[in-house]
Amino acid sequence: MVTKAKDIVELVFKKFGFSSRTQDIFEAWASLDRAITLDSELCEVCRGVLYVKVRSPMAFNSLYYNKRKIIHSLNARLKEKVVKDIKFEMAL
Repeated sequence: MVTKAKDIVELVFKKFGFSSRTQDIFEAWASLDRAITLDSELCEVCRGVLYVKVRSPMAFNSLYYNKRKIIHSLNARLKEKVVKDIKFEMAL
């Protein structure tokens, strides 16, 4: 039996109690330009704030500098103002 990746993601989201809006945010993050998401990982979404772990100082600076643009892009993909802020943290 072949299972689509989307089906697996939906099962995981349901199992851990994520809302469909949270799932939409994770999918929107994954659909961003690969240059933006290459050294980062969206870890959590809480009340419109995205918590992102970043693996390199250079990527951290780039993401921080482009934060408003990223928020605008995510909200455009979601077709409403869902993302209010992004908090970046260096991954250890």
